[in-house]
Amino acid sequence: MQCTRQIPAMRSLPPETASRLITAKSLLRQATTEPLHDMILKNLVNEVQHHYNSFITSLQSQVIQLQTQNAHLSNEAAKVQAIYATCNSTLNPLQNIVTELTSITETFHEYAQLPSNPALKSTRTRAQVWTEAESHPNTRANLEVPTQHSTGTTPLLHTADQIAASLALLSPAHGANNYAQATTILETFFGQQTTFGPTYGLDTHSHRFLDDLSPDICIQRSASSMDKFNVALVLDIKNSHLSTSANKGQILDYLYSLASCQPGRRTFLGILTDFKSAELIKIVVGMAKTRRRRISDHLADTTILVTHYRSQPLSDILKLAYAELAAPEANPRKLSLSSQSGTLVKVLQLSPHTVVAVVRTPTRATNSVVKAALDAQGALDISREAELLASLQHSRKPWSIPSLLYSLPSEFAIQPVGRAFRLEEFRNTRDLRAALRDIVYALEWVHKHNLVHRDVRTDNLVLVHDHTDSARSFHAVLIDFDRSATIGQTTTYEGGYICCPEELLQKLRSNAQSHLNQNNDTPGADPGTPMSISLEAIVEPVHPASQAPLDLITYEPHPKHDFLAFVILLNQLLFPFTFQRYAYHLIEKVNTKEQRRLLDLWSSLKGSKVWGPIVQWAEGVEADGRATRDWDVWLEMVVLL
Repeated sequence: MQCTRQIPAMRSLPPETASRLITAKSLLRQATTEPLHDMILKNLVNEVQHHYNSFITSLQSQVIQLQTQNAHLSNEAAKVQAIYATCNSTLNPLQNIVTELTSITETFHEYAQLPSNPALKSTRTRAQVWTEAESHPNTRANLEVPTQHSTGTTPLLHTADQIAASLALLSPAHGANNYAQATTILETFFGQQTTFGPTYGLDTHSHRFLDDLSPDICIQRSASSMDKFNVALVLDIKNSHLSTSANKGQILDYLYSLASCQPGRRTFLGILTDFKSAELIKIVVGMAKTRRRRISDHLADTTILVTHYRSQPLSDILKLAYAELAAPEANPRKLSLSSQSGTLVKVLQLSPHTVVAVVRTPTRATNSVVKAALDAQGALDISREAELLASLQHSRKPWSIPSLLYSLPSEFAIQPVGRAFRLEEFRNTRDLRAALRDIVYALEWVHKHNLVHRDVRTDNLVLVHDHTDSARSFHAVLIDFDRSATIGQTTTYEGGYICCPEELLQKLRSNAQSHLNQNNDTPGADPGTPMSISLEAIVEPVHPASQAPLDLITYEPHPKHDFLAFVILLNQLLFPFTFQRYAYHLIEKVNTKEQRRLLDLWSSLKGSKVWGPIVQWAEGVEADGRATRDWDVWLEMVVLL
């Protein structure tokens, strides 16, 4: 019959229905009567219709489910939008306040930190590094050059406008010859500054002398050959697309490397230019005022302010850079190392009075650590520390006491040279326990010589590879004896903040409370009026110029103070989160959060079933040579924590 041609196609039907459709076709061909034909066709239509009805019902169910989810997501989106609006209403006023601040010390965030050389020492690209830095609260980006630099005139033989005009004739695309010409032109300009010694321009674009980095041009003080310890300014030259995140991240890379090479310097400058326009990036390393008891010299632990001046005429940026370089803090510090010391490898520490550096001596073909004086006060400090180190030298001294190589009136050298004492250096508890035992040996040796170290913390421990003992990977060495004092001799405390004896902190609090009570008893004073505590006003025999609270209190150094500091050191190593966001220099300030946290920690340790006996033993220690034996037991248990 003709109607058999109207049967629907089998595609998209379930297998059962398709099979029945084939059977129906066969039956329809065999149907001899109209009623039979109609019945077969009707059943076939019902079968197909049932399939599509089920499919439509399933689709409708999915639509309803999606509509329900959409309604839920809309509600969640509304909640998130409300939270976002609330956060914005809180953050915007704060951002306005930060933007309006003009003083560097006001814009520093005490705990906001940026790592050294971030692009090289992480998986982030330079563009990512700059993007993160730009959004940091310690960064001011896209600033205009101050008016006094852009419009002012400098009474120089070679002005910034003349120099910029000469550079504009060069094209960065023309190759290496232009680097040399640009270097000569820039040296003519910056060489007019002679306050900090002779100034030289160097073409460094093909030399990876700055921690495997190669800035295009460097302006150096005092050194006419490539010397990362004397670089004052770096410049990078680009053909086009000057103001990209990658280019600015590259300048940051250079500046962080310089900051790592030149500890003690505060301001670092870098210029990005195409010889017509230019941008300047400046980082300022923040340092807390009146820090006399050192905390940490690691750049990653230092607050850094980033300032970026957006693309301006090259002459304006040159004027700004010249003015910035007129400040002592923007220039490399002069290092007063003797000819005997050797070739400078790395500056480890630079204080106002002394420099500590790694040097290589050709005659010995080994590295050593040299400490040299920068002024008269430094010479006194050097002389005293060298004398203390000399008293500790002996053929039977422990390996963990450094060897004194030579001593001059303003310089001495020691060995071995090691790496920073960090928990991640140890691959197993055996090595950690052995290294800590080395420090106990060193302290015991110091105490036998009637001295207290007073600065037992990780910054004053170094690790040295041991290639002779298969049972261990490292030796640990105790360094930095400039804070050491004689046992029992009354003095003021000058050790590390975190090593400050608990008894001194309690005495600070007691004296401050007594001073407050005296003020409250003064006739005419209102007992109900809150009064500030001025520790500087505590009456004790002190030097008139001294203002630090711990300078106002005397005590008698005791070996127990070193071992109690060693207990804190163990806690810092094993539980570093305890000292996160910790401003160490505030420990000596009464009623600060930092002082309360340290006192609370001591209270917690004394009440601990594990640490309590250790603290009790440390408090009862004497310089009797039994420390090593007793500490072996404690270290076995503590390291397993």
